[in-house]
Amino acid sequence: MPRVNLYGADLRGANLAAATLPSTEYHEDANWKDADLTGADLTGAYGAYDVISIQVLEEQAAFLEGATMPNGQKYEDWLKSRGRMEGGEAGSS
Repeated sequence: MPRVNLYGADLRGANLAAATLPSTEYHEDANWKDADLTGADLTGAYGAYDVISIQVLEEQAAFLEGATMPNGQKYEDWLKSRGRMEGGEAGSS
């Protein structure tokens, strides 16, 4: 599968629901604000120095329900491991 480079991408409000973005390379200034990542597969998405931070996605994305996070864990399972559930809407801690 080819790699996708999202260095500096402006993904504000993008509808990426059910998108398959494994091995996507992003830069720290990529903007995920209000993006819909419902059911997206972000397995292995990484930045210049490390795997994309789930916390960054949670803070910026509008929805993460059903998404597979960069570490391969479902978003809901990640929430449970952190001791909380939020009904699938991201950014509202």
